[in-house]
Amino acid sequence: MQTHIPRPARTLIALAAASLCVAVAHAQEQSPYYIGVSQSVQYDNNVFRTSANQSTDTISRTGLTAGLDQRLGRQRVFADGDAEINRYRKNDSLDNKSYALRAGLDWETVETLSGTLRYSTRNSLTDFGITEGSRIVSDQVTQQFIANSRWGLPQSLSLDAGYEYRKLTYKNVLLEGRNYSQDTVNVGIRRGTGRLTLGLGVRESRGSTPRYRVSPAPTEDELKRRDVDLTAAWAATGFSTFNARLSRTKETHSIATNAELSETTGALGWNYQLTGKLNLNSTLTRDTGTETTFLTTSPDGTAALPVDSNRLSTTLAVDARYTVTGKTSFSGNVRYRRGTRGDGGNERVTGYGLAVYYTPTRAVSLSCSVATEDRSAAGATGYRATLTGCAGDLTLR
Repeated sequence: MQTHIPRPARTLIALAAASLCVAVAHAQEQSPYYIGVSQSVQYDNNVFRTSANQSTDTISRTGLTAGLDQRLGRQRVFADGDAEINRYRKNDSLDNKSYALRAGLDWETVETLSGTLRYSTRNSLTDFGITEGSRIVSDQVTQQFIANSRWGLPQSLSLDAGYEYRKLTYKNVLLEGRNYSQDTVNVGIRRGTGRLTLGLGVRESRGSTPRYRVSPAPTEDELKRRDVDLTAAWAATGFSTFNARLSRTKETHSIATNAELSETTGALGWNYQLTGKLNLNSTLTRDTGTETTFLTTSPDGTAALPVDSNRLSTTLAVDARYTVTGKTSFSGNVRYRRGTRGDGGNERVTGYGLAVYYTPTRAVSLSCSVATEDRSAAGATGYRATLTGCAGDLTLR
């Protein structure tokens, strides 16, 4: 049987060969800049996330990545971006281009003023299983900008202030009722003593869903939210760190009143370096879907951001990584979300993942992974999906 090499793969091979030639001319000192290429193949046994008549497919992803990480005196600047061409073997109508960009600045003065700036955006393909058996496919674009500043020292009294902007946009007009943006400002104080840091703060948010209702005329839903936050960070040992937030939350809407709430929300995180080779990281959150969508760990590369549209969700995420040797490592994760939708129905999503990584050289990395996701929801479409795949990356610094 004749082997057919897809055009993106041939392009990747040519780029890799050219990059290796360039690498020979580089000095041994590591540069703050890097550029790389990637190729992955993934099998999805339920592309459209339906409960019946599942569509399977094999997806080829060819990507380019570039970035920098540079320290300039007391300041640090970093940025990285990914761009991918995604090809579906059967459902070629889903072929698409995706990208992700992340950038940031860590700054500080000689005295007691410091802060961070963060910006991220991604464009990716998303799809939804609809109860009636139809499906809607659309590009999903997310943006997030965060600016934080602190006056004071970590081990004394400090004043914090910040601003955050987030936006979610679907390009398909059938999903424009899900588009929203939100602005949040916060101010608070912290007090650090030894291994324990305590904080008290207030957050004020304003949000908008411009086309919450399309007929008989487009109508905007306006969100107002206020949080009073108690926070704590405790370095229990040199290997174990806890972070906690307990908030009193009140949220109102101009139209979508079924999403209003007055609840106790919060988050708990634990990072544990069990041994020199094993690391565990876990987070437990209870908050609205709008918050958990942007607070949960973003997926790697240009994959779509998992959107939580629940009125209130409890989310658990556990990640583990075990380094076997300097070249080989394993990772595993568990995801669980239980939520209440605006219509009063319940939703449950469970996911598991396992991956193995092999880095034969500083420039080359290989990986294979398997992940499952299971969703059940009262009065809505449930599904089960399994994804398996392998990837290779070549990065030059």
